[in-house]
Amino acid sequence: MPEPHSFGWFHFLWLGLFALALFLLVRFYKKDSERVFKRFSLWLGVIMWALDIYKQLVFSYDAATDEWAYAWSSFPFQFCSMPMYFLPAVAFLKDGKLRRALCAFLATYGFVGGFAVMLYPETVFVSTIGVNIQTTVHHGGMVLYAVYLFLTKRVKTGFCALKSALPVFAVSCMAALLLNLLYGDGNAFNMFFIAPGGEYIVPIVHFIFSRLPYIVYLVCYLVFFTLAAHLVAVFFKIFEKK
Repeated sequence: MPEPHSFGWFHFLWLGLFALALFLLVRFYKKDSERVFKRFSLWLGVIMWALDIYKQLVFSYDAATDEWAYAWSSFPFQFCSMPMYFLPAVAFLKDGKLRRALCAFLATYGFVGGFAVMLYPETVFVSTIGVNIQTTVHHGGMVLYAVYLFLTKRVKTGFCALKSALPVFAVSCMAALLLNLLYGDGNAFNMFFIAPGGEYIVPIVHFIFSRLPYIVYLVCYLVFFTLAAHLVAVFFKIFEKK
């Protein structure tokens, strides 16, 4: 297909489908159970993994030359890839500090990452139909799962959510930075888009901070996502009261 652009027909189509899914979730939500929670977490994780494996295959094959070469730019350790690892863990872990921390991360930072791409998907759309479907399902699923966690009160609203999620965010960023320092080239391999000297194309963030010196950019990146995650938790606290 012709590569879609932000606020084009394809973008609006998926925004409409997401709005419908969100309405159905809120409208027909019933009392949650541990069984439903674990199944939802597991199946959403499975769907994300299946679609991402498809994307890896598509990006690694050149039909013009009939050659395979792994596309390191699509290595699944970006900020929005974290639900693929955390959702299966949430599905199998018993209730405790670790599971609650992962859920808090998915409800706050996960919401920010998914919503930012849904709002401005210019950097993720390509000319392959299936990949465009994959990215919209993936990021839309992140936002829906975040709403589900707040709706079922599995994640506390307000500062409590951020306090629980922040260590997970910090460890994830340190892991991404370590991978960048060991294997990154700043372009093809740039996990979380925080590699020194790399290309910073995070939706919304790159408009504001991409021209800053690296250290300043990195600090602004961390503060921006943390502040945005806190605002999400505050919003749902207000929503909860009303």
